[in-house]
Amino acid sequence: LLIAGTYTPFALGPLRARGGLAMLGVIWVLALFGVIMKAT
Repeated sequence: LLIAGTYTPFALGPLRARGGLAMLGVIWVLALFGVIMKAT
């Protein structure tokens, strides 16, 4: 979650025009997947 949270401002700021939102979605999906895998 730390990596995803750190990446969020960059994805919403300077990288927004270059597909930052798509990468942000992928990063958060992977982060949530990691949380689910760790919890089970």
